[in-house]
Amino acid sequence: MDVHMSESNEKREKRSRRKRFAESNKPEKEQACTQQSELLKALLEEKESIIDGISDALMLLDARTYQIIDVNQAFLNSYQLGRDQVIGKSCHKITHNFEKPCSQVETQESCPLEGAVFTGQPFHVEHVHQAKDGSELYFEITAYPIMGPKGEVNRIIHLARDVTARKKAENALRESSEKVKLFAYSVAHDLKSPAVAIYGLARLLKEKHGHVLGDKGQRHCEQILRAARDIVELVEKINMYIAAREVSLRFEPIHLKDIVKNLKEEFSAQMEMRQVRWLDSDVNAVIWADGVSLTRLLRNLVENALNYGGDGLREIEIRHREEGGYHILSVRDDGIGVSTEASSRIFGLFERGTTSEQIHGSGLGLAIVREIAEHHGGKVWIQPGEGKGVTFHVSFGKGSGSVESGKQAGKAA
Repeated sequence: MDVHMSESNEKREKRSRRKRFAESNKPEKEQACTQQSELLKALLEEKESIIDGISDALMLLDARTYQIIDVNQAFLNSYQLGRDQVIGKSCHKITHNFEKPCSQVETQESCPLEGAVFTGQPFHVEHVHQAKDGSELYFEITAYPIMGPKGEVNRIIHLARDVTARKKAENALRESSEKVKLFAYSVAHDLKSPAVAIYGLARLLKEKHGHVLGDKGQRHCEQILRAARDIVELVEKINMYIAAREVSLRFEPIHLKDIVKNLKEEFSAQMEMRQVRWLDSDVNAVIWADGVSLTRLLRNLVENALNYGGDGLREIEIRHREEGGYHILSVRDDGIGVSTEASSRIFGLFERGTTSEQIHGSGLGLAIVREIAEHHGGKVWIQPGEGKGVTFHVSFGKGSGSVESGKQAGKAA
């Protein structure tokens, strides 16, 4: 019994010592916890201070739902909103007042969030947003993808620079230039109408009275018909060139193989008649581009090969490859080719190679190709073949349509 009492006393003594030790260390633990709490608070305040010190409007978003996780003060100031009105809301609701994502709304603007998720790279656009009072806000936006542990995009940093004042000044200048553009379109239309009429009258004259005109008269009719066709084509090319420079692009995922297939069908009769083979390779890529512009670009390059390849033209090939941050589209032919001297100026307005002096054409097709490439953050260049043929290469920026990207693409080339 004495033994049991002794053990019981020892246990009580141990508990008493532990209690006294805990009580004696309680102030130190509380002090340590307080210090850690204050340090964490200081770090959070420092983070908030850094983020709020950024003058551009910043959002952190969920890449799957596009819901806003956090914003900085510049964002709240731009949109005249409080933090509680923003956090947890969708980006499209706050910035555009849309009830569904931008990609599901008929709009001429590309969604930078969708672009960043699709490409996995920073994506640059200009956007018009809506302030709380309904006024328009103009932004230069870069969407930066943040990768998750499995390599998927799970967060997006949306950085927007307010350029409203600059854009309003540009719009005022653009409005004045619209009158000049309207005049150009009017002149083109007024020029095309009589050319079509002249063509129709000359054709009727040849068909109904060719036997009276004789050989010389029929040759004159042919010259009139050819001149009228040239005027109509030139007017159409001028309109296409203006469109390539001025029309807003709608960027979306484009399946290159579909465009190549359609062009192959479009040119099949002409190529079969001239016994020219159509080749294509590695065209299964999906490119973030304006579909109409991409089709026009490739059509112009194929037309260029057919128009200027000469009688010895036997094959035209379209290829695709990826190089760094760019898609490279190449159109090769084995025709006459282009001289090194001509290759440095062939993309200018109304420029044509020295080998094409006797060939029908407007000299605008390759200028249109250059404009489209530059609007997609790329450029175009020529690689003369050995002895014959030529390859036209066009780079498309994967993540933007900026001119700066095009300059970088040129350096890479």
